[in-house]
Amino acid sequence: MTFLKVIAFLLLLVALTLGKTDLSACTFKAENGLTYDLSALRNKEGSYSWTQTVWHSAGNLYFSSDFGEQVSFFIQLQICGNVSNIKYKSCNVTSPVYLAASDGSSCLKLGSTDTGVFKLAPFGDGVYLDYYDGEPVDHITNYEARVYIICNSTVEMTPPQMEHMKDSYQVHFKMHSKYACSK
Repeated sequence: MTFLKVIAFLLLLVALTLGKTDLSACTFKAENGLTYDLSALRNKEGSYSWTQTVWHSAGNLYFSSDFGEQVSFFIQLQICGNVSNIKYKSCNVTSPVYLAASDGSSCLKLGSTDTGVFKLAPFGDGVYLDYYDGEPVDHITNYEARVYIICNSTVEMTPPQMEHMKDSYQVHFKMHSKYACSK
């Protein structure tokens, strides 16, 4: 087993002690006994797709800012599954999240459904879905995506948005939904 697969396996074991994720059913039973059914958030057309302009500053990408250089990306993201309506040929590796140059000339795989896990959001306002084991950055680090699904009992769901990318190569997205409210 490669070093990265061992790390992914260990992360999955840790995640299992923090709650039970069933990615195929898109459900999560948290360690505190609360359950979440997020299956309604799967996009029936194969992915949420959008172009987003972000600002590049000091090695980080930010969604809402007014400093640094502006960069536009085409993003495809699927909740609890892989993107099935891939727009660009450069996105040629199966993934639940792609970050592509807006002209399609390059594409990053930001995670894998094999290592996808739900966790409680740190502020108790919903859950987040981590997709680990994205495209390698170097021999130790891989890209990963974190999708915060914030509890908002007044909306079915809002489309996801990219918030930022940390210099640790973790890309953060957020959306609001009544399905992220505990039951």
